[in-house]
Amino acid sequence: MLAKIFGLENRSMRFATRSLSLLSSAMRFRVFHREAEVEGINAGHSLPEVAPVRTKGFPVEFCVRTAPLLCGILFCTWMLAGRDLPHFGIALSDHFAAWVLVALGATWAARIAFRYHGDFRAAQVRDLEEDQSVSQMRPRAVEIEGEIVGNSRPESRLSPDLMLQDETGQMLLFYRSSIPLGRQFFAFHSADRFIGSYVKVRGWYRRGAQPYIEISQIEGCVGKLVEDSDPISLFGKKGERRLHYEILVERSYSKWVQLQISAAFAAAGIIWLLGIY
Repeated sequence: MLAKIFGLENRSMRFATRSLSLLSSAMRFRVFHREAEVEGINAGHSLPEVAPVRTKGFPVEFCVRTAPLLCGILFCTWMLAGRDLPHFGIALSDHFAAWVLVALGATWAARIAFRYHGDFRAAQVRDLEEDQSVSQMRPRAVEIEGEIVGNSRPESRLSPDLMLQDETGQMLLFYRSSIPLGRQFFAFHSADRFIGSYVKVRGWYRRGAQPYIEISQIEGCVGKLVEDSDPISLFGKKGERRLHYEILVERSYSKWVQLQISAAFAAAGIIWLLGIY
């Protein structure tokens, strides 16, 4: 189709179309546009202007994101090889591991505060897609309303991630859980019940492989089949199942679980330093 748009019907372009079939539509569009310029053909469709890549603040984001990981690697290395380090002429303080634990808890808490901040403000999908200032580490706290039109993977009934649509577009809703099997529980227990319902979502808008909102809370009026307890009448029989509606509210406690884990690491390091154990 892109070859027809650009008027490139020769054999080389048909071969290029087949070889580029695995690329995204945006990448194929740029490749065909470049080939049209090389062959001196008017593409007829101009490329959108590319916003400059934001580099301001990246060193801070990188340090905040990797600091807990480095502390964890240091502690695991000490656990595995700490006793053998003196044989290589490396002398560490007796409280080295305890300080690393304190640093792990502190840097992890700082990372959580960095990634989860801001007051939830009303927004629409179009406004969010135009916002180029956010990233994985610098989110935007939003409150958005719309209809859940499906999950992110229609072929899987155990997908906890949903697709929200308002009058301006669609947005992926990502459910994060720091509890083992927490995502699967949400998918099995609640995710499908939201499909087709009008919901209000609070969360943090981020940009990764694609833009998405990490759910903090999702609320909607969903249907539920319940057994009718009314006596037998001309309009129905006792025991029939009818559709009733209820307000369903689900929250993600990933932020608070991570805070508790980071506090536990810091507390363990402080107890170790004080020699209370």
